Amino acid sequence: MRKPKREEWVRLHQEIHSRVYVYEAKDEQSWYLVLPEIVEPLLDVVRYVQMSLAVNYAGTPFIWPVPIPTDRKPHKAHVSAFAGAEQAMLQWIRISWGDSEYDIYRRSSAKVEPKWPEEIENASQMFRFASKAGGFEVIDSMDHPIVQGLLGLD
Repeated sequence: MRKPKREEWVRLHQEIHSRVYVYEAKDEQSWYLVLPEIVEPLLDVVRYVQMSLAVNYAGTPFIWPVPIPTDRKPHKAHVSAFAGAEQAMLQWIRISWGDSEYDIYRRSSAKVEPKWPEEIENASQMFRFASKAGGFEVIDSMDHPIVQGLLGLD
């Protein structure tokens, strides 16, 4: 699970994605999928994202957690990243950080079409793929050590 690198061209699958809450422990470089029943006390630290199956121009698949702009004061970075992801469903794009938002570049010619992993046909299989690769852990209980630490209960 990662964002696209600024120098790589990417495409997103048009149908294989799912909206979920995640917590990113930046100091550990770890991602946690947070189940809906655990989200409320963590709203200040979790992000609502669209987990999307992505592939780069070299054919390497990965999962891109695309931030979803919220109705309450959307962040420019989330709006531009989401717009880039929507474009990546139709054409190869490159996305890199600008001054206050992401800059989106479209590939003028593409000699290859995206090659999607045959073992991933739906969002459930995408999550299994990411989980096997060590992409994330699931927070499914208020007793989870991460939740306990974030709430100051450890």
